[in-house]
Amino acid sequence: MSKKILTEELIQEKLAEKGYPLTHDEGISYEFMLKKVCEYYDAEISEDWNDDADFFIYSESTADGYEVYIATNSPSTPSINEDVYYYDSDLASTLEDALIDGARIYVDYLQDDYVREAAESAYDYLYERLIEETENELIDEGYEYENEAEVA
Repeated sequence: MSKKILTEELIQEKLAEKGYPLTHDEGISYEFMLKKVCEYYDAEISEDWNDDADFFIYSESTADGYEVYIATNSPSTPSINEDVYYYDSDLASTLEDALIDGARIYVDYLQDDYVREAAESAYDYLYERLIEETENELIDEGYEYENEAEVA
């Protein structure tokens, strides 16, 4: 009986069959990554304000004309210390957490850089989890690494 060899290429092939190509594949967009993350974690993200959303990210102007960013689950009473950001680049990790938590999310503009960064990072995180799941599935089906040095 021949040995079923488990390789990284086989795992990537199986993931592509499930609809999860590598992030560096040419043509994969952040919109695609965002869609896959939302599907997997049962999250929703929209530019349409909805009072029933779980998490809100939007900009406001201060009294002296500066723009700040609010990331909160309570838009009527945001915490100045915890929910207000001076830079929108700081919003990506907060949005990524909300996506992975399966939240219904409002953002001002889906094309903002922080949305792109959060989508890419959440997809990378998801892809790593799926690699482990797929590897375990293949091992359960009788696949083995050719040598122990290949084990991730």
